[in-house]
Amino acid sequence: MTLPCARLALIAALVALAACDQALRTADVVSERTVGASARTVIEPALAGRVPDPARAAGCIVSNATPGELAVIAADATSMEGPAPDVAQLISDILQRPEVAACAAGTSANQ
Repeated sequence: MTLPCARLALIAALVALAACDQALRTADVVSERTVGASARTVIEPALAGRVPDPARAAGCIVSNATPGELAVIAADATSMEGPAPDVAQLISDILQRPEVAACAAGTSANQ
């Protein structure tokens, strides 16, 4: 491969990598918007009385949870008894992450 061909191949690889990164970010946004609404119906009541602003904390959790974590929480949305113990623990674990705790307290730009 000549030098110009190598440069072209490198540029093509970088473009493909950038497109893949954008696709992953888009998938995270779609997951947050679709599953996040259901997850909030579980998170807000679970945090009522535990944090000053359950709606803010729920938003912080939804914004910082992984798509898999959101799916687990959202799957519990149909429960009439409140979140299952493992889901309640997952919510607590996410809330204790430094960036989530700061966001929920209103001390972070990630609100």
